[in-house]
Amino acid sequence: MIFGGAIYNSSGATHVGFADTVDSLNAIEKAVYIEKWCSFSELISALKDDFKGNAKLHARLVNRIPRYGTPDDIAVRNSHDLIKFLHDTYLAHENYRGGRYKPAFWTMTNHAGQGKLAGSLPNGRRAGRTFASGITPVSQAACRLDDCLRAVGGLDGLCIPGGEALNLKYPGIDARDPDEIDRFGSTLETYFRTGGLHIQFNIMSYEMLIEAKRDKTKYPELLVRVSGYSAYFNDLNEAMKDEIITRTAYDLKKGTAVGFPEEHAPMLPFEPQRGPCVEKTEQIAEGGK
Repeated sequence: MIFGGAIYNSSGATHVGFADTVDSLNAIEKAVYIEKWCSFSELISALKDDFKGNAKLHARLVNRIPRYGTPDDIAVRNSHDLIKFLHDTYLAHENYRGGRYKPAFWTMTNHAGQGKLAGSLPNGRRAGRTFASGITPVSQAACRLDDCLRAVGGLDGLCIPGGEALNLKYPGIDARDPDEIDRFGSTLETYFRTGGLHIQFNIMSYEMLIEAKRDKTKYPELLVRVSGYSAYFNDLNEAMKDEIITRTAYDLKKGTAVGFPEEHAPMLPFEPQRGPCVEKTEQIAEGGK
């Protein structure tokens, strides 16, 4: 490889916290520059204190900023700009073999461990909470399945040469129901027709995974998809279990996010807020807009 024998001679790195970074850029743009909820220095001060004494600002950041995984123009622009910026920055550097560096967006379990070490962010994520996995939108942030798939699939695949991992949950799929399988297939077609590169699923509900964490004997052989590989749920550390539990689950029939159990809200990245999908999901359930 060093002496020119290899056709492909690249190096690369994968990124942690892509969705959190996009949403933080969205938050700064809206909170500081567009609607002027606070100054940039006031935002930084709130982050240093993990939003203590800034409950109103925190609630606004959680519930009123544009979110990656939705069709909001600000979120779409920032996600596309960040993908291109990272791609161009990496390819501008040469590795020791003469090849170029290339970016990727799969996180294995790094997003859980590094999230535990990181402070709070402008998107409303509290200190010590896990980051979003792979290229997946932040948990409980992308409320409609079709919007989520189009937002991720619409990213320029040429700027993601190292690959990506989109991790979703579809609880309660009935493999014996042809309509259910057809809906499942349609979501895959939507994603790949918009340019998606990779997608993977868990089919367990929030409640099942919470019970599996509480009682290891309940589902001793429960196998879950992590982020690029599968593992026994009981073998994962507590941070990784929480991240898989809180990943947004979607109802295939309704095409909307399933509401996260309120009594377990402390697992969520936004706690004590439950996330921007909660109100919208409850409105849909009640027949509202």
